[in-house]
Amino acid sequence: MTAKIFDISGAGWTWYVVEAEEKDGDVVFFGYVKGFEEEWGYLKKVEFNGIPAIERDLHWTKKKFNEIDKI
Repeated sequence: MTAKIFDISGAGWTWYVVEAEEKDGDVVFFGYVKGFEEEWGYLKKVEFNGIPAIERDLHWTKKKFNEIDKI
């Protein structure tokens, strides 16, 4: 997992990014999401637009999936 993006509002959403690729003027992420459900999948950066409570964890260090706490 190369990056962690999370919802600071307390809603409980967290995205763990494995890879990112620029495509059609946007950035497409692949990773693991924890929210209402937990699943692997793709997400476009544009989907974060308009959500002010989303931040990238700047203190996050690269980890393997099995090294992430509380998943």
